[in-house]
Amino acid sequence: DIKAWSKLGAEVIIKVAAQKQGPDTVKIFGICYFLSHGREPVYEKTLIVKTDQVRPTAHRITDALLGAITGRNGGFSSHLTFAAKSGKNPSIYTVDADGHNIRALTQPSDTSIAPTWGPNGSLFFVQSRKYSPFKLVQFEGAGINLPFNTSIYSVAFSSDFKRVAVAVGTALVAVG
Repeated sequence: DIKAWSKLGAEVIIKVAAQKQGPDTVKIFGICYFLSHGREPVYEKTLIVKTDQVRPTAHRITDALLGAITGRNGGFSSHLTFAAKSGKNPSIYTVDADGHNIRALTQPSDTSIAPTWGPNGSLFFVQSRKYSPFKLVQFEGAGINLPFNTSIYSVAFSSDFKRVAVAVGTALVAVG
């Protein structure tokens, strides 16, 4: 009821709803109005998804609604990565922004550190297996071949993912 909300001084109205459509499907609906811009919605989306996709779909709609309001999509459907000790060695983990779906991606017998997101959402990290030098690894991918025999300690990508920088261990060289 746009008129009623306007009388209360609301500037933005958002509605998100989910309704069971069938035995294994759900309709998810999101709509947003700026009351200063009339009665037409600035965002409206309806999706019918399988029941196991309700949570991530609701997060994506929430992100889009935040984008409609602020001009910048939200981070609810974000996926985070980090390194944490698992047993005696650090392992690489991923988790959804809301804390769900945490999972270890590497073996606890390996030492895995410095995770970062690369091109097309791919995950990179450095890993040492049985005390070997740290190598750059791409999770579920071909990786990047680098010409270093010594340890690589971290990796960073440019914002367009066309360039990469690595921190490489080298032997000290005496000059003089």
